Amino acid sequence: MYKNCLFASVIILAMGCQSSETKSTNTVDTLSHQPKKDSITDTLQPVAQQPAPASETKESRVFFDGTYRLEENEKSDFLPGTQWLSLNEANGQFELAKPDYTIEKGYDECSGMNTESLSSKQKTLVYLDFPQLKTGKVSSLKITTAKIWPKESASFDFQGSKYILKGLGKILSTETHLLDDDKQEKFHEVKDYSLTLSIDGKDQGIMLNESSFNDTFMELVFVGDLDRDGKLDFVFQVPRDYEEERVVVLLSSEGYTKQYTASRQFDC
Repeated sequence: MYKNCLFASVIILAMGCQSSETKSTNTVDTLSHQPKKDSITDTLQPVAQQPAPASETKESRVFFDGTYRLEENEKSDFLPGTQWLSLNEANGQFELAKPDYTIEKGYDECSGMNTESLSSKQKTLVYLDFPQLKTGKVSSLKITTAKIWPKESASFDFQGSKYILKGLGKILSTETHLLDDDKQEKFHEVKDYSLTLSIDGKDQGIMLNESSFNDTFMELVFVGDLDRDGKLDFVFQVPRDYEEERVVVLLSSEGYTKQYTASRQFDC
């Protein structure tokens, strides 16, 4: 009799632990601020490994121009607050300035949804919301290799240090694309892609990590000192699908340990 009671108690205790674990897991899965399919999302990610989006970041810190779909009765909230700066380009030079933009209402026949379009009056690469950034001209370097394919690299010399971005991954196939200026470009289908950074030969970890691309690839669009700490910062375009726009920002003042990401879907 004693053995039976003891056995039953163990079962009840195990079931109680399992129930507690399940409840905790469900709480994490249903946290608010999960990314919406057709809106800008801010994803805070550890760089050293392929992470899951963290729900702790409540406000987007990266944004870009585009047309955004609105749910019924939804109101847009472009660039909330007063700290936003726009990274503008003029004649190959960059500066951080107060945003100057227009908003236009519209309708997307493809999705059957109302839209609002954010359009800068300048040539704006991205909008940024970081307290360490200040208005003014930004030191930047010329980019000669924008697409860094597996087994290829791009190097930059800045303030006496050498930065090397190196692509890793598998090339599954290669084809030739015809560009708008009638030039030809090789395009690879890539799997298990990652981009590493080293500074003066010291490994800084993995900056980008994507399992696959659907008719797209990464592109380096800015290299310079955004936060004026004497070290390089990077802005990438990393669409994972041909019906997606996605920007990834990496700041040296954050130790290159966080990815700040904004994305926009425009599929039907």
